[in-house]
Amino acid sequence: MERFKSVGIVGLGQIGGSLALALRGKVALSGFDIDASSREFGDSIGVVILDSLNEIIATCDLLIFAVPADVFLGLLGEVAKSKLNKPLVICDVCSTKSDIDFEVAKHNFDPDIVRYVGLHPLAGNERPGPSGAQESLFVSKTVVVSSGSATDAGSSLFVSSFLIELLGVKILYVDPKTHDVITSSTIDLPHIFAYLASTFANEIRDQSLMHLLSGNSLGDVTRVARSSSKMVASFLFANRHQVVKSLEAVPLQIDKFISALEYEDDTKLQGLLESYAPSPILSTRVFVQMKHSTRNEFEVQQAIYELEKAQILIEALHFGSDDISVSGTMATNAT
Repeated sequence: MERFKSVGIVGLGQIGGSLALALRGKVALSGFDIDASSREFGDSIGVVILDSLNEIIATCDLLIFAVPADVFLGLLGEVAKSKLNKPLVICDVCSTKSDIDFEVAKHNFDPDIVRYVGLHPLAGNERPGPSGAQESLFVSKTVVVSSGSATDAGSSLFVSSFLIELLGVKILYVDPKTHDVITSSTIDLPHIFAYLASTFANEIRDQSLMHLLSGNSLGDVTRVARSSSKMVASFLFANRHQVVKSLEAVPLQIDKFISALEYEDDTKLQGLLESYAPSPILSTRVFVQMKHSTRNEFEVQQAIYELEKAQILIEALHFGSDDISVSGTMATNAT
């Protein structure tokens, strides 16, 4: 397969700007953003800034939407209405996948013209917009590739290879529903709890003394609460059904702590803390290598299914004439 030569990025904030920084000089780059400061940033790093979505659609063979989920879903209609005369692969980098997979499938794009690959880079910082953009933001970070029904299997392999080669990422295939259930606990709830912790600290009347009495714990817990509230609200809302389920379980756990404290039961309190402590890190990893035949569409789909089941953190992906070789690491239970 021939590597993507022209990449367009819609949204030049932290994630889109970091993509541009990492890809500049390696491919032809064009960008589009409604925010003037983001356009200025893109222009300053060598991105060709275009005036409309239709222009950027017409100029690239890989188009990455680095925008909130609701914005991306709105722009899908514009992609569907565009008059394309060459194939285009479109990707989003949103933190929810089920709702997007469903909406993309509804558009029923002609697979000979538009193919979709769902992505979620597990990377970022608390600095909003272009100020948070970093050239090395994605190096050694995991990028989830959705294995949903709307994601084109062949294109997902091709995009994965491209991202590994040019960004230095690791790839993990996950189905959309499983992704959203797990990230509601690993990403969404931690953000909510960070804002709650900030709220209690903000209610202290003597703020100067509060800061003097703050150890590392407050800063560690509340770091992500300094993120853009608009961005956080967008991904919490996109995954709202799973987030609500997770939040509904919180009062019961809080009641257990209240009970142990009110009844002065330090043994029960210690037991609670031990049971709620993080699970042991799966630090033992084994190198794995897999080879899959990709002579037809069914075999490509089967390869993706097996990669998803194996839960391999893919570090290298090479195409042969009718097969692919994949290597990486797999988490194992520490003994």
